[in-house]
Amino acid sequence: MKTVLLFPGQGSQKVGMGRELYQSSPAVRRLYCQADEILGRELSRIIFEGPEEVLVQTENSQPAIYLTGFACFLNWKEDKELPVAAAGHSLGEYTALTAAGVFSFTDGLLLVSRRAELMAQATRERPGVMAAVLGLDDEKVITACAEVGNVWPANYNAPGQVVISGEKSAVEQVRQVLSQRHPCKVIPLKVSGAFHSPLMDWARNGFEKIVSACPVQVPAFPVYANVTGRQFSGADEIKQLLVEQVISPVLWRQTVAQIWNEKKPDSFLEAEPGRVLSGLMKRIVPEANVL
Repeated sequence: MKTVLLFPGQGSQKVGMGRELYQSSPAVRRLYCQADEILGRELSRIIFEGPEEVLVQTENSQPAIYLTGFACFLNWKEDKELPVAAAGHSLGEYTALTAAGVFSFTDGLLLVSRRAELMAQATRERPGVMAAVLGLDDEKVITACAEVGNVWPANYNAPGQVVISGEKSAVEQVRQVLSQRHPCKVIPLKVSGAFHSPLMDWARNGFEKIVSACPVQVPAFPVYANVTGRQFSGADEIKQLLVEQVISPVLWRQTVAQIWNEKKPDSFLEAEPGRVLSGLMKRIVPEANVL
């Protein structure tokens, strides 16, 4: 069975995620305890008990989703063959790389935690918002963003779904432009900043020093990069692209199509939490088996 693992990103969090695994698996319970010790705070309590307004904060949601996704992988991999590939959406890329052995669980968690802190600080320095544009091809969205300025395509999620990111007034202006020109929907996203845009440049600069010092191992299976849509080629590229990912669009549709064409998998398996990537998969490759 040729399986591709998919790991979700920020926005997929929900209070109580991973609880069943935690209750049924001693190894997973140890992982959550380890995470609390590494971070010096009760992240597991926030995950299981909330409240939601605390869990959704970038500093909490990013390490929480990383931990939950890796717990799913830890539980899944027993008596399983290695996947033929893995990919993660934005933050989920760190879970995919850790699953492949590129980072230790500890190093991956610390990277994600520092990334979240820097992105939260960048949001305070240069506030922004994100919105999903539904029902238009990429070029129409790209054109409107270029005309308005200070807003950029951030996620190419699926055919007819592009997320834009930028200053609040600019995102609203793009919404008005697109609504006047085309039949479409522009839906604000419940995120705290303009992620994957140049407004995150402050975070990118700070994160570069952190990533450069982190040990990187050869992956046990191929992991595909958000920034290029292609398989990571080596340690130097992994570090470079993780830094660039902070300000670059997520090429999710292109990544999934590349994996489908190159690996010819029997199934795609999405880790908890959520079913966001499964829904996108059905639009990108309708014939794929998604679990």
